Amino acid sequence: MGATSRQIEAWALTETSLRMQTALDGGNPDSIRDSLRLNWRLWTLFQADLLGAECPLPDDLRSNLLSLAAFIDRQTVTLLSKISNDDVSTLIEINRNLALGLYAEPSDSAAADSRDAVAPAASATPVSYDFSV
Repeated sequence: MGATSRQIEAWALTETSLRMQTALDGGNPDSIRDSLRLNWRLWTLFQADLLGAECPLPDDLRSNLLSLAAFIDRQTVTLLSKISNDDVSTLIEINRNLALGLYAEPSDSAAADSRDAVAPAASATPVSYDFSV
């Protein structure tokens, strides 16, 4: 059985969080910037899916996720020129919290409906991401 798009997205958010945290812990500015660029690419993919006509999410949720993506864009541009550990940690926490929501399993069909509404790109077709830096 293959991974669902939710599982792939959760993994991608977890992986980029781990890479940002590892780079931050290492303290090498170039590694931190590389991990920020990786996260930016991931969020660019999410934005493309959210803007697609086939995106099944309700308009209000889609709008909220696009606003979050815009925040990540702005934050990343700022951080690429001047690294702030606290601000990188904020991006890490955003990714981790979204991943936790995507990994969560519903206990009933009502929870399944609400869970399906939180995926950044809840398409039926699994999405593959290239995380090579």
